[in-house]
Amino acid sequence: MAEQFDVIIVGARCAGSPLATFLARAGLSVCVLDRARFPSDTASTHGVQPSGVKILDRLGVLESLSKVSPPITRATIAFDEARIEIDDVRELAGAPLLGARRVTLDAALVEAAAAAGAEVRTQTAVTGLVEDRGRVAGVKTKLGELRAPLVVGADGVQSAVARLVGAAKYHETPAGRLFTWAYFEGPSADDDHMWLGFIGDHGFLAFPTDADLFMAAVVPSIERKDEVLADREAAHAAELAHWPALEARLVRAKRVGPVRVMSRGGFFRESAGPGWVLIGDAGHFKDPTPGQGISDALRQAVELAPAVEKALGGAPAADRV
Repeated sequence: MAEQFDVIIVGARCAGSPLATFLARAGLSVCVLDRARFPSDTASTHGVQPSGVKILDRLGVLESLSKVSPPITRATIAFDEARIEIDDVRELAGAPLLGARRVTLDAALVEAAAAAGAEVRTQTAVTGLVEDRGRVAGVKTKLGELRAPLVVGADGVQSAVARLVGAAKYHETPAGRLFTWAYFEGPSADDDHMWLGFIGDHGFLAFPTDADLFMAAVVPSIERKDEVLADREAAHAAELAHWPALEARLVRAKRVGPVRVMSRGGFFRESAGPGWVLIGDAGHFKDPTPGQGISDALRQAVELAPAVEKALGGAPAADRV
């Protein structure tokens, strides 16, 4: 006989685990599935804006994350020759920024979901959906079926839930830039300072992260794809030179690991239907340069949780989600 839950969440990263935490705290039985093992990394800018940092505090993970990843309290924003210097992000936005890598952030969120009472099952892939009278009623895994009146797809851009329900994409935009980033140790950059800007046709995002590393990303035009992929290290260094003040912070730094490159177009997806809903990158993906995606996923979890809680208090439960 299939196991029964109130909610099944597919995807345990920065959308799924926070939603699971809020729902479990509300007394719902929640099962979170993810094909990955944690801690593990995923391609991401991993900057968390102040709105998201406030939610991390509500989730109970901010204190532990702040001990390993320094809160970012100052920022320099550039647009061509113009500069905006923010001396204290907390005064402006009510919280600092945070730059913890996903290997660190996601593990903390998974642990918080489990501590709240959610059943977290990693290394468990969803192979299909269970349907009952025209609605999604659960998921299939290699270990058997799990049933719930609501299945949440929080499984990212390549969402299995979105694919299985046939969620249509719309407002698609082609990738216009190559997000190209690397980590450095020993930079002379201040450990509480973020750099964000566009200078000419060159984009930048840089900040301190955990493990005493500094993440520096450059965002050249997609038109330079062949050049960048031919020599990632040279392209990254050449792009940094277009913001001399940022480049100077890395003169004595040593790169750790490879230069990584990501290019992905934006889209929205049909985000809900009978017995299912999408959250985070599963429902919408945008240019990663501003570092908005994680905070958006956290805000969506905050907004969706009370709607789910309310809907599952009635009958038929998920019809109102």
